[in-house]
Amino acid sequence: MTTDPAGPAPIPQSLREPGLQPLWASVRARLDSRGPDRRGSLLRPELDHMSELTLRSLVGNANRRLDLG
Repeated sequence: MTTDPAGPAPIPQSLREPGLQPLWASVRARLDSRGPDRRGSLLRPELDHMSELTLRSLVGNANRRLDLG
């Protein structure tokens, strides 16, 4: 695996919104328990209205289940 000498790309502000914290906690728990190579779906937590709009703008999916690959 190669690394970018410039370092990791900055995380957009929209992804750092506090309302998305429950989503990132679910994703983290899933990755910690199953590893990054496991595919499937994730039942996402309830999000506030603005976080819901942010997520929809990213994945274009209004479903409660997110496809992980």
